[in-house]
Amino acid sequence: MKGKRKAKVSFVSRILLIINIILVFLLLLTYLIPYISPARFPYLAMMGLTYPFLLTANLIFVILWLVRGKWIFLISLLAVLLGVRHIMTHLQFHFRPESSATEAPGLKVISYNVHLFGYYEEIKKTETRNNIFAFLESAGADVICFQEFFDNPERFPVLDSLKTILGMPYVFTKYVPLRESSNHFGLAIFSRYPIKDTGSIHIRQGHTNFTIFADITWQGERIRIYNNHLESIRFSRADYKFYEELTNNPAEPMEVGRGSFRLFKKLTRAYGKRSRQVDKVHDHIAQSPCPVIVCGDFNDTPLSYTYHQLSKGLKDGFVQSGLGLGRTYAGLFPSFRIDYVLYSDNLKATLYRTFRKKYSDHYPVMVELVQTKHPG
Repeated sequence: MKGKRKAKVSFVSRILLIINIILVFLLLLTYLIPYISPARFPYLAMMGLTYPFLLTANLIFVILWLVRGKWIFLISLLAVLLGVRHIMTHLQFHFRPESSATEAPGLKVISYNVHLFGYYEEIKKTETRNNIFAFLESAGADVICFQEFFDNPERFPVLDSLKTILGMPYVFTKYVPLRESSNHFGLAIFSRYPIKDTGSIHIRQGHTNFTIFADITWQGERIRIYNNHLESIRFSRADYKFYEELTNNPAEPMEVGRGSFRLFKKLTRAYGKRSRQVDKVHDHIAQSPCPVIVCGDFNDTPLSYTYHQLSKGLKDGFVQSGLGLGRTYAGLFPSFRIDYVLYSDNLKATLYRTFRKKYSDHYPVMVELVQTKHPG
C-alpha cells in the first residue's frame, strides 16, 4: 500500500515539475520582449500581457516546493530573481514622506487620457466632463497632458472652460481631421508656464495616434514636454461584447475561436504599428536640446518594447516614487499600467499618484518633480 502511494506521489511530482519547467521557460522568454521589435516578432510582444500571471504562477511553485521540502524551488526562484527589475516596474513600495515646509514647490505634471470627456455618453456626458473639470481643479497641476482631448465650442465647450477653471492660459493642441468640422479631437498640453517651441511627430498624417511636444521654462531651465498617444488596439463594440460574454457566460467553441482570432489579429497589428511609432519618437527625444518630460498613454505594459525604447536614459515616476500596483487602465480588459510620466536624469520625483477616478477608461497619473542638478 505504501509503495502505491509513493508511486502516486512521485507521478504527481513529475507532472508538477514538467509544468513548473514550462512556466519557467515562458517567464524567461518574456524577459526578451523589451529587446525585440514587434515589427519583426509581434507574437512574442503579446506575451508581455501574460507576465503578471507567469510571475504569480512561478511564485506559487516556489512556495509549493518549499512546503514539500524540495530543492526544486530554486528553479522558479532564480527565474523570478532574474527579472526583479521588471517586477519593480509593476509593483512599488515608496511610502509618501512627510513634506518639509522648507522644500521648494515642485513641478506637478498630470497625464490623463480623458476619453473625449465622456462626449459619446448618451446621458451623463455633461456630468462626466464637469467631474473631470472639478478633479483637475483640485489637483493643482502645473502641466497637464491630455490624450483623446475633445472640444466642440458650441455644443460641448472644453478648451476655453479649462483655461479659465485651471488658470492655465498656455495651451498647445493638435487635432486630427473629423467629418464634423466643429468637433476637435486629438492631443493637448496645458501649462501655467509660457509655451515656446512646439511640434508634432506623426507616422502618417491624419492618424489619430501621434505625439506632440512643447517647451516651457521652469525655474530658469528649458524643459521639453512630450505628450504621446501611441497606437491603440482599436477594439470595436463587438470585440468588447465578445470579451464580456466570454468572461461571464460559456460560449460555443466555434464562436470562441472566431472571436479570439479576431482579437489576436488586432493585437498583433497594433504591436507592429506601435513599434514603428515608438522608434520615431525615441529618436526625436534623443535629439532634444534640453531635459524632457515624456507623458502619455503608451497603450503598452512596462514589459514591452515600447516602454524599453521610450524609457532609455530616463527615469520613471512610478518606479522612483510609486506605491502598490501601478495599474492605470480602468476599462473592461485586465488592468495594466499603460500611462506613464518619464523624465530626464536632472529631475527627481518626490510624489507619484494614480487617482482612482473612474471618469474615463484610464486613471489620471500625477508626478511632482524637483530639479536635482542643472543639465550640463
